[in-house]
Amino acid sequence: MQNKKNTSMTFHELISKKFKKSNTLNDYLSVKKGFLYYKEIKLMSLVEKFKTPLEVAYTDMINEKVSSLKKIFSTAIKKNNYGSKYIYAYATKANYYSEAVTTALNYADAIETSSSYDLDIVENLYKRKIITNKTMVICNGFKHDRYFKQITRLKKKGLNIFPVLENLEEVDLFIEKTKLKFNVGIRINIDEEKITTFETGERIGSEVESRFGLSFQEVIDSAKKIKESKHLQFTMLHFHLGGTITNINKFVSFTGNIYKNNFIKLQKENSKLAYFDFGGGLPTQYSLDFNFDYELFANKLIKKIKSISTAQKVNPPILIGEHGRYTVNDHGFSLFKIDIVKKTKQPNTFWYLINSSLMNFLPDSWALGQDFIVLPLSGWDKTYSKVKLGGITCDPDDTYYKNEKDNYIYLPKKEKDEELYIGIFGTGSYQEMISGVGGVHHCLTPEGTELIIHKKKNKLFFNKITKLQTPEKVLKILDYHRHHNLKKYKKL
Repeated sequence: MQNKKNTSMTFHELISKKFKKSNTLNDYLSVKKGFLYYKEIKLMSLVEKFKTPLEVAYTDMINEKVSSLKKIFSTAIKKNNYGSKYIYAYATKANYYSEAVTTALNYADAIETSSSYDLDIVENLYKRKIITNKTMVICNGFKHDRYFKQITRLKKKGLNIFPVLENLEEVDLFIEKTKLKFNVGIRINIDEEKITTFETGERIGSEVESRFGLSFQEVIDSAKKIKESKHLQFTMLHFHLGGTITNINKFVSFTGNIYKNNFIKLQKENSKLAYFDFGGGLPTQYSLDFNFDYELFANKLIKKIKSISTAQKVNPPILIGEHGRYTVNDHGFSLFKIDIVKKTKQPNTFWYLINSSLMNFLPDSWALGQDFIVLPLSGWDKTYSKVKLGGITCDPDDTYYKNEKDNYIYLPKKEKDEELYIGIFGTGSYQEMISGVGGVHHCLTPEGTELIIHKKKNKLFFNKITKLQTPEKVLKILDYHRHHNLKKYKKL
């Protein structure tokens, strides 16, 4: 129940008290005169112009994220006299949208793919001169059938294709089914036991047992076969814990362990082994109290690898980070209107129902229990209410409120006949890739208007890519069209 002493507290005062932040909330959200801003954009102005539900992509944020991390690693390399370099690879699976991938490649050094269709995107970018034949294309994922054919086809076109072998069958495939010269990587399997028993036993990776990669002995055996093949060179060792990094010291220590006990041992028999790909996992801000020191992480990682290299009397490797979520998460957000207010069973608490579906826009919120930043676009000077946020579909799982200890979130009190709009932030990675783009969604909730905002010479440009999905478009996808004779399914 809401504390009576706090009933007069405004929503702005509540946020200030809870997060110890007043007007500047994080590196892209701020409050001015009771209105919420994303960077320099007053978000209510977007609602007034483009209506809701509205999916927004602010591409300049991607430039900021990539260039910032590259600068951080560059500084750490110089500070520690590392003697090698760091390669930033954008992991496309986080967001395949053309504007996201193209913007990421303004500063990213490489692109990481996971399927054959990924390589269709790569070829499109190559034809349009977004990338060149010098751009490193790291091919992860299981390479069979069309994916293998695409890899070899683009290699023949002169692209810098770098396959990372996931299993023994792939090793044989590249040895026996092509004579093209490839630099290849091998992914080492980071199994459940290694992750859970490292140091204190506390998990530092995904809770899902990895189906990727080879055991260390399989890597050794495969490296020998690759060396004998003549047309392949083993030049990269790759691993990925899964999940996101939460403990810097544990991750750095674990990475150092893989480098010392696996990479260096392999390098003694494989002189061309130069790339150490530590995968992804950098966290991003899903809450206003997010706090991760990227500079500390980069410095400790570089220092650790340099220290081991010096002790083992080897040259430090070229480091590769594959960053998907970190690259694009903060550039995407969605805006909704609170359409319906209903009382809950608890006194002074309410259901706030948006004019769309949370399941469709935020699949991770109900599938994984992922938190997001949920804030009002106006009404910061009003008193707050404890609410449960829900979608307008008929599904009981179409809700968002479980991130608070008491199963409520807080938003300004909505009076009758007043309009209230909210923004959900940190949706730029995976959400639309998982829910599907341009298709039919749960309870036939229409896909929202898509707005891309980009900046040139400090001027904002608004690119309205799609409009709110119409009933006609939805029915056509479901084959309710004149070319489909439905009478043949009807019993006489």
